[in-house]
Amino acid sequence: MKAMNSFQIASNDCTDDSVDNHDEKQVLGELTQCFIRLSQQEMSWKIVEEFSSLIVINSKKPIKMLEPAARSHANDLTECLYSPSKRWCSFHLLYSLAMSSKPLQEEESVIISDVINQQQAEWKQGMDGEDASELEDDIIISASWLPEKAMCILSQMKPKSSSIQNKLGEENEIMGDLLTWLTCLSILDTAGSVDMRNRTSISSFIQKTKSLGFLLETAMEHADLDIDRKESIFSCIDLDDKHDLSIQEVATLAVFRTVESLPTLVKTWFNDYCPRYMQNKLSTFVENIVAPETLHRELTRIKKATSFGEMTVNGSCVSREITATYHQDEVRKYSRVFHV
Repeated sequence: MKAMNSFQIASNDCTDDSVDNHDEKQVLGELTQCFIRLSQQEMSWKIVEEFSSLIVINSKKPIKMLEPAARSHANDLTECLYSPSKRWCSFHLLYSLAMSSKPLQEEESVIISDVINQQQAEWKQGMDGEDASELEDDIIISASWLPEKAMCILSQMKPKSSSIQNKLGEENEIMGDLLTWLTCLSILDTAGSVDMRNRTSISSFIQKTKSLGFLLETAMEHADLDIDRKESIFSCIDLDDKHDLSIQEVATLAVFRTVESLPTLVKTWFNDYCPRYMQNKLSTFVENIVAPETLHRELTRIKKATSFGEMTVNGSCVSREITATYHQDEVRKYSRVFHV
């Protein structure tokens, strides 16, 4: 506790946030390790408050202060997503990792867990040589980006017990699953922005685990898909709101992010496996919430991009039209309209 306090004061007193402070990163890593190792009995509201404040302060610095700690403890932090007192801090630390364009492991030296190797052997049964080789490549790429613990969780997902006596434990498990899933989706998007082949491989791994359908059904059972919502769908994970995460809000975000990040897999699941009673609700949510918000987020990214050269891109969330205007031969000007 005293160490956290002293570090927080030192962080607040630091006059130049643009300086990459190796010592601060090392101390953050050590504090993260201490936080992870605390038992449920040792945890207190004060410890959680102090550590979460450290995360907020260092998340807002231009230098990636939290990433090294998250990178060193990715598997342990994934496990902490299942602890009510640790999941807020753990999720935001993992989010800092998910935003990094550097993989967790290099493909040439990637280590595959025994659980995934065993699962891989089962998946290979009946495959020809080419398909089996592609599966191996997909798993290697997935393991280079995703925490080992997260991959194991996705590969072993199954329905939770629904007994009334186990309701609290069941909700903790569901919350942990949803936060793990959100972390994986963020890593998927970042890895895909580095190389589209990463997106293809990680998506293929997710498809093999069959976790998407289970997670979507679970999320929809707990989500609020009300299309008249006023607050941002991302408010539940806002850094400035350090309250305990709400399963309804996290489940709603999980539905949104799944459709946004894996539209092809979601479409396949919807057509082949989605329970009929969920179809209309999901279709309405996608049309009225996911589509316009995703377009808005993409347009924001486009406006911030600097690699379009002479091409300009504009769009409207109301008409759902994107107009790309570009110059050719320094004379002619072309515009093309896309409907989304």
